Amino acid sequence: MAKNTPIAVRLEKDKTFDLLMPISDAKGGDLDGAFIVMEVPFTKASNEAEALKIGVAIHDEAQRPIPSKNAMYQR
Repeated sequence: MAKNTPIAVRLEKDKTFDLLMPISDAKGGDLDGAFIVMEVPFTKASNEAEALKIGVAIHDEAQRPIPSKNAMYQR
């Protein structure tokens, strides 16, 4: 997390890749260390790079509608 880069870890027991992905607002602004956690099953990705590719697509779609840090925490 200190590097602010996506991480994928292979979990043999669960047959998934565990992903941790930093997230920012739509313009790249800091959200004070916010991140997305997701799992990608082995049936969808055969290695960490493929899992990250799937994760980045989901990450980008989730990040797009966040206009700012303040907007994220408002109702």
